Amino acid sequence: AANRLRAIYAAVFWNPHIACVSREDDNVNVAVLPSDYVTNEEGLAMIKAWLMCTFKEDRYKERLDMIDEKE
Repeated sequence: AANRLRAIYAAVFWNPHIACVSREDDNVNVAVLPSDYVTNEEGLAMIKAWLMCTFKEDRYKERLDMIDEKE
């Protein structure tokens, strides 16, 4: 439901790599962790990875702009 709001980009991630890629490629600004499937330590590692990565912009920004235009 979060993704229905303008400029909100939520994603589920299950490991630190996916967390980082979600930020780099999709500018995810809402982290969704599957608490039934990850430990506290894994969750912390994912959040740390997610916070350390930055949005790459270039072609990815164009894609997000197209999504935002449709809203």
